[in-house]
Amino acid sequence: MARNVGGTTSGASLLIIIGAILLVFPEPTTSGLGLILLLIGLLLWFL
Repeated sequence: MARNVGGTTSGASLLIIIGAILLVFPEPTTSGLGLILLLIGLLLWFL
């Protein structure tokens, strides 16, 4: 059975990009949210 990796990879890429952008902002809330999105994106990327 083949996995549909196209949607998962593009969604993970989007989370990584948004997380990296939010991580740059100096506010603790956006940095924390950016780090969480970055980690979720990396987790989805490697699964």
